[in-house]
Amino acid sequence: MGSTVFTVSRKTIGYALNRAWVCILMFQPVLFLLNGGTVTSGYFYTVSLAFLALIQFLSGRFIKICIFLYHSRTTLWIPCIITAMGTVCAVWAGFGTLAQFVFFILGGILTGIGSGLMQMGWGIVYGNDFEGKSDVELPLVYAIATFFLPISFYLGTYATLAMALMLLISSTYLLAMEFKDDSDRFCLRDSDFRQNAIIAQQPELKAERLKILRDLDVRVILASIVFSAVVGVISGNYSHSEEIISVSQFNWTRFFSAVLVAIILIPLLKHNIMQTFSLSYKPVMVFMSAGCALIPFLGSMPFVPLLLAYMGYFCFEVYCWLVFSTTSRLFSESPIRTFGYGRGGVCLGVLIGNLACYRLSLESASFEMIAAISLVCIVVMVLTYTMVLPDSRVDTLFGQYRALVERAREDEEIRTRQSRRPFHEKCERFGVYHDISGRAFEVMELLLKGYTAAQIGQELFMSKGTVNTHSHRIYQKLGIHKRQELIDMVEHFEDSAK
Repeated sequence: MGSTVFTVSRKTIGYALNRAWVCILMFQPVLFLLNGGTVTSGYFYTVSLAFLALIQFLSGRFIKICIFLYHSRTTLWIPCIITAMGTVCAVWAGFGTLAQFVFFILGGILTGIGSGLMQMGWGIVYGNDFEGKSDVELPLVYAIATFFLPISFYLGTYATLAMALMLLISSTYLLAMEFKDDSDRFCLRDSDFRQNAIIAQQPELKAERLKILRDLDVRVILASIVFSAVVGVISGNYSHSEEIISVSQFNWTRFFSAVLVAIILIPLLKHNIMQTFSLSYKPVMVFMSAGCALIPFLGSMPFVPLLLAYMGYFCFEVYCWLVFSTTSRLFSESPIRTFGYGRGGVCLGVLIGNLACYRLSLESASFEMIAAISLVCIVVMVLTYTMVLPDSRVDTLFGQYRALVERAREDEEIRTRQSRRPFHEKCERFGVYHDISGRAFEVMELLLKGYTAAQIGQELFMSKGTVNTHSHRIYQKLGIHKRQELIDMVEHFEDSAK
């Protein structure tokens, strides 16, 4: 008996290294120890996140930005260079002097723009995985990425900077390899990238397709904002209060939450249980609601709420990535547009949560205030789950699109048969007039359609020599010598007959 072996693909490792860079830069204050530590890291993260959301929305709106960057394996290194420059700026970012403030602003802008463009590259890779084989490995991405958090904590500033740059370079190299090996699949065009030609030719069906797609886009983006904002509020409360939990404990908690999510979701994905979206993000609600409910009890159980909140968030990240990649494949939609708008919504949600945490100052709030905020978070998530993006609604939208494609194919087949009928009838009249019938007529009709002798033989189950014999006799009977003369005779047959 053979056993199924779980292997990790190159794209999973490459995307995990990209996410690991994000973890080190955004969630690890070691890079900022020279000028402000945790405080500088938090504000730097906010600036970078704002430009990350902006560039992803712009990429979804103006697809040619990414087409230019990813049309060759040379230009795709441009986002890596931009991101690396911003990462270096982070080391000297701060608020003490004008130079530090310039590095702070410049680093936030460059890392936001560069990382947003890099994520679009990985979105193209996953969106073009037509069989969805890499979906099973998605939970492993976050387990690998968060593993670098506790490791980098024990390194110095410059060693952590070197690690971050190596992660960037390695991820970009693996991305270039993906494009190199699958150059045919990554043929980038304008907004009609991999458009479903059958639906695109029918205005009514095309409008219905866009309606379904927009409905799904809006719902996923709104849900992304809500769930990401809730996690931002919860994690922000911890990151602003090291008395509750240290940075090292914070890092290990993130890592263990990602590992637990991988242990839970990979078997489900592997056995296709989560391929139906009605089951795919129930863990999001369970873990995040439990995390919110335990917020008021941070002092007695500091790890549990954060662990549950991040388990819910990582489940939601996997869920969103599944929705974006499946939408791109199923709807024949540009992965740049799908991941641009989708990931932009996720980043916007995290940004809102981060700003809300600064505004609320939860670390100094009373027990009653924290309890009220946790209750509001739970209510908002339940409303989002039941009204904005109910799990069954996603299945319904995908089902509607499958029915739409089937209807389009049936209509296309009807039109094809109708268009072929006049041609066949004309050939029949021509054959009767010139006494060409039987197998000779079948050969003549395929000759008129442009078939080669080999193709005709394959279609009619006869040898190439027999096809040539029939062709020669047809030409001889009609007094012609080549196919074009036959085509001209049939085209002008009605006029000459009259």
